[in-house]
Amino acid sequence: MVNNNSHQQDGPGGPGVPPPGYPPPYPPQQPPAYPAQPPQAYPPPPGWQGQTGYYPPPQAPKKKMGTAAIVAIILGAIILLGAVAAGVYFFVLRNKKDPPPTPDASETTLVTTTSTTTTRETEPEATEPELSVYAESISSLDPYEAQHLGANPVYYYQHPTMDIAIDLRGEEEAARMMYVYPTATGFWVTHRQAISYEYGSLRDYPAGMDVAAITVEIDLLSESEQQAEIADIITRRLQGEEFEVSWVPVKDGVLYVRDNMTGGPDPAWHAKELYGSSVFFDHVYLSEHLVESVWPRPVPEQTLSDPEAEWQRIVSMLQTNPARFEWRYSMPPYSQDPAAGLNTPNFAFLEDLLTVPIYEYGTVDLNGDGIPEHLVHCCCDSYEYIERYGYWAVFTETPYGLRLIGFNNSGENDLIYWDDYFYYIEARGQYGSNSLFVEEHPIPVPSFDKRSLQHTAFFDIDTLIYYESEGNSLDDWKDWVLIPNYFTDEEGYEYLDYFVIDSSEFWGLVNLLDEGLSGKATVVPIRTPYTVPAGEQVVELQDPYTVGSFVDYLSTRYHFFPFTEQDWMNAVLLEDVLNLGPPLSYDKVESLLPYPELIGQ
Repeated sequence: MVNNNSHQQDGPGGPGVPPPGYPPPYPPQQPPAYPAQPPQAYPPPPGWQGQTGYYPPPQAPKKKMGTAAIVAIILGAIILLGAVAAGVYFFVLRNKKDPPPTPDASETTLVTTTSTTTTRETEPEATEPELSVYAESISSLDPYEAQHLGANPVYYYQHPTMDIAIDLRGEEEAARMMYVYPTATGFWVTHRQAISYEYGSLRDYPAGMDVAAITVEIDLLSESEQQAEIADIITRRLQGEEFEVSWVPVKDGVLYVRDNMTGGPDPAWHAKELYGSSVFFDHVYLSEHLVESVWPRPVPEQTLSDPEAEWQRIVSMLQTNPARFEWRYSMPPYSQDPAAGLNTPNFAFLEDLLTVPIYEYGTVDLNGDGIPEHLVHCCCDSYEYIERYGYWAVFTETPYGLRLIGFNNSGENDLIYWDDYFYYIEARGQYGSNSLFVEEHPIPVPSFDKRSLQHTAFFDIDTLIYYESEGNSLDDWKDWVLIPNYFTDEEGYEYLDYFVIDSSEFWGLVNLLDEGLSGKATVVPIRTPYTVPAGEQVVELQDPYTVGSFVDYLSTRYHFFPFTEQDWMNAVLLEDVLNLGPPLSYDKVESLLPYPELIGQ
């Protein structure tokens, strides 16, 4: 059985369930009760920032009112009533669309009182830039979730249950590169790129799984535990082992910080050297950024950045060296850097690839809010035993630069968008087993265990023929139907095969897609290494379009699977074939075809 393209094999990168030991969601951190606040001190006046704050000056003492003052108050009340009457006229009796008139300065009556107040000029408060819906959705993510979205920065990692944190405020590059996993006694830290080099997808990496990379471990110890560790370190050093650690005192004990750099450089280290990064995470770096928790939690100040200029830099990287883009944004490492030489960071990943990857890029306003989304598509063919077919990355613009909001670890399919959701469809066939997968995810893309995945599976008639030949009954499939499938293989040979399908399950999924997406969804079509213009590796995306009938889209895009009405006109109920007596055969099915003349047309 063949697929709609050369990618026919399911691999370990396909859909699955979280592995054993997958950590539970982080418990919500509840702030302690706020202590009573002292009288509020105002900041010093401009130009005196080095001085201590001061309290607001007291009001001048009030004087007793005389007869003249009482008369003045009565007159003031009369004037006030007149003003109220005027207000009723302007705001109620007049047309509500007309703004109230502004009184002339010469007509303004100043009413003096015997009480005096001291006023002080205040500078206007800085306002946060307005965020789009998509930018807002990622700004509220938990840090341990946000770090899975490529190079989206995380500036402050608060431990879920302990009063310690990793503070990266002001460390822009580190905030884009660090990956932190909280443990029962501290943190485990590595580079996001190290995860990409090993697992391919940072988004789909199950938090806490071992990574063969340089890591930093941080544990909170009591005084007695610290002394025991010091004794062990001395023993190991006397035995010739290199062992460097840092100690960070905190109110609850001391943080024991160490790394495994004595094991030699890892891919992330080679990438750091290749791209000239000044940041690398070892025990020294982490010891300088560990802090005790504070309440309320600090809100990092992000630096304003031009997202359009950043997008142009991405396009330039794709056109000149896609490997640099994939390192910079923690994408799956499909491209080989020509300058890497023997220390290619993604050498192991590249060994799985069958073709050179191709890249497409473009800009689309998906939800019509006037703020564009920027798309990067990578497509590649791989060897049969592993699934490495590229990826989709979707960035949105924010006042602080681009942020990743959408990602899919399979670049062999079109990008489909509708109503703040992305859809990825995979049609696979291998050794008589076939499947149609539909993954749906909101924005921003959540972890794989929180994404909706629906599928229908079916197989070829040869599977049932073999199963029956082993002495097994086929009654479990008697309500399924057989659909003829006439196709030509890559060498030009023609074949007639039959799909065995649970029609209720198959059309249940297809109709769900058709009803939900027909006439509405936006499709961004792809090229592959086999359809890209000759000699091209990096090209602009083709124009997106609004899909018409989604069933027609499926029948065109995945033409080896039975999506057309003509395919189903020759459906044969398996029970009818079994009633002809054993064994099951092609000839018996063919004898029951309602319209055999349609096959192959």
